[in-house]
Amino acid sequence: MTLLTIDLYGALPESERPASVDKTVTLMSVDPNIPFSLQSGSGA
Repeated sequence: MTLLTIDLYGALPESERPASVDKTVTLMSVDPNIPFSLQSGSGA
């Protein structure tokens, strides 16, 4: 999860970065603007 989180942070503008890993997971789950390839990084 750590590497995926770093990649997600790197892909987002600073103002859009979640404040925590928990918020990152939520964002990944509900935000259609995030490519599926990032979501599948967890092994899904």
